[in-house]
Amino acid sequence: IMATIQQKLPETEIILLSVFPMNESPRFVRTPNHRNNDSINQLNNLLSNLSKKSVTYLNIHDSLCDESGHLPLTCTIDGLHLNITGYRVVSEILSVYLQWDGIIFQDNNARLRFQITVYYYCT
Repeated sequence: IMATIQQKLPETEIILLSVFPMNESPRFVRTPNHRNNDSINQLNNLLSNLSKKSVTYLNIHDSLCDESGHLPLTCTIDGLHLNITGYRVVSEILSVYLQWDGIIFQDNNARLRFQITVYYYCT
């Protein structure tokens, strides 16, 4: 995907986000449960090696981890997907990297809605 983007839009800087952690609490039932924080960490290590001149790897994972390396309950609705608190963490980090022709958002709520929309559109 990145090679295609770079070929068709060579001036585009790609921001590659880490995979977010999950909460492995037994209160969240998963079938199958092959996804866990160990496999997410392994994948993030592989993704971080894809960084090159026009690709920036952005480790948001660590900012979403609690002291035990899990996604905190305050940031998730089901142990896997982020809630608004989790997306606020993501949007604050992304806001440093996302700039379009000098657009500045005076309203933090507008910025958050815009960045979440961009995030969903890009994933």
